Amino acid sequence: MFDPASDGPGAFPSTHWSMVYRAAKTHPDEGVVEQFLTRYLPALHQHLTAARHVPAQDADDLLQSFILDKVIQDCLIRYADENRGRFRNFLLTVLDNYARNQHRDQHTRRRRPRGELQNLDDVAVSDNRQAAPSQEFEVAWARQVIEQTLQRMQEYCRASGRPQLWEVFQFRVLDPILNDAAPLDYTALVKRFGYRSPTEAYNALTTAKRIFDRSLRSVVSEYTHDDAEFAQELADLRAILSRGRA
Repeated sequence: MFDPASDGPGAFPSTHWSMVYRAAKTHPDEGVVEQFLTRYLPALHQHLTAARHVPAQDADDLLQSFILDKVIQDCLIRYADENRGRFRNFLLTVLDNYARNQHRDQHTRRRRPRGELQNLDDVAVSDNRQAAPSQEFEVAWARQVIEQTLQRMQEYCRASGRPQLWEVFQFRVLDPILNDAAPLDYTALVKRFGYRSPTEAYNALTTAKRIFDRSLRSVVSEYTHDDAEFAQELADLRAILSRGRA
């Protein structure tokens, strides 16, 4: 379990790229592949359905084939290079190429898919250049990061014997954002959790926000391989979320 008392990206192991390297040694370990693909599958699915207009059922089938053909059989992970950019962009590029080829193969065999794979032929991505992520892909990825962050924060609060910190954060921050609810005032927090004063309740919220920030940094660090990329990834995440609120 990570220690939220630690500061900075260097406090957290960059487990994401280490997982890639482990899986790339000879043949991908399916457990490792499944573990890190779950980080990206929702975003990849959203990219196909929203940005490329692939029907949902076809997107499911396409992703399943992509995982079997490219990730498992062709050992796709071994071709990932941390010096050439973000792993999610690499995945997106290969997926777009794979989807375009599948569409062409279907057309050549005069087979029509259940739904038109619209716009896939317009994806002119070479094998040497990563695709720019669609807005839908970026938003889905950002949501995945936040979901992982909240889960990690909640687990830490429970494991450390301070579940009330999670609840204070939920009543003061999450509910107003997610449910458009009025934040519970500090007097109500005092009564609900037995704090001695509104100041103590305020301090509890400050601690909860700090745990959230550390949890977020922990998650983001697992998508990066150095401090510079960590800072850029965090900035990108904030920009994506800000666009989503606009």
